[in-house]
Amino acid sequence: MKPKAAASKKTSAAAPSQANERKRAGAKAGGTLRTDAFYGKWRAAMAAIEQEIVGNRGVYPQNDGQLDLTELARRAGAVMNSLYPARHADFKMEVDDFIDRMNLLAPAKNPAEKAPGPTWEELYKMTVTNYQADALTWRSDRARREAAEARLEELEATLARHLSTIDALTQQIAELTQGRVVPIGAKKGGS
Repeated sequence: MKPKAAASKKTSAAAPSQANERKRAGAKAGGTLRTDAFYGKWRAAMAAIEQEIVGNRGVYPQNDGQLDLTELARRAGAVMNSLYPARHADFKMEVDDFIDRMNLLAPAKNPAEKAPGPTWEELYKMTVTNYQADALTWRSDRARREAAEARLEELEATLARHLSTIDALTQQIAELTQGRVVPIGAKKGGS
């Protein structure tokens, strides 16, 4: 190979190396920006959660008071597993410390909010009381039904008397007018 050709080959080999270095530096800077934005989302979520806990007198108002890595990831708008690569180990320790500190301030279960349920004796007394109230209702319903049935029988008897009176009066009128009166409800020209 001629010395001139060898020199041009050396310069062409050195040029891509500088271009590659610039690409690597740009990629590294872009990666640093993305990582900083990622940490910023988590830190903003941590600050917001801390303000909520302080503002609610030590009670985390969301997720039934439970604060864990999943809840923090949800609030940060990130995936929880994104903290597990080795490059995020230091930041994950910071997040874990934050969660531990907040759980000391705001325990997951607030006893003031969830009162214990009734005992079996209280449940039994409530059942008996409900049964007695239902029995009274059934008795009053039965008395009203019996009164309504008696009134119905009374009205049916009155109706039967009125119908028989109408029939008797219709018959008397027919006799007096010599059969020219048609009973009520009878068809003209028929039987």
